Amino acid sequence: ELHEGEDRGDIDITIPTTGLRLVHGLVTRQADQSAIRGGNVSLRDPEDKSLLAKTEIHDDGSFALECVPDGTYLIEVEPASQSGLSNFAGSLVVAGDLIDLNYPLKTAANPVVSGR
Repeated sequence: ELHEGEDRGDIDITIPTTGLRLVHGLVTRQADQSAIRGGNVSLRDPEDKSLLAKTEIHDDGSFALECVPDGTYLIEVEPASQSGLSNFAGSLVVAGDLIDLNYPLKTAANPVVSGR
């Protein structure tokens, strides 16, 4: 076991590149399917909720996570706080490249309004 900041020269680590997948999609507003600008998409371990990967939502609403191993994850979509939209969390099974994901977000029950 190797921890953050540790340096070991006596261990060889092999990382297989087969089975690493692309997870790509779009985050939209449920009401009108317009792209969400800003926020984050995260993959977490479904058992202990530890963060495994995170990426930003681009201005066109797209996101991409590369080199994701096959498996089952908890995916969390968090729009920028000023968007007035609710977060999304759900299960995601990765068993190949996922390139057409779409997460339509609902308006939050108590949207954050800036300038108040």
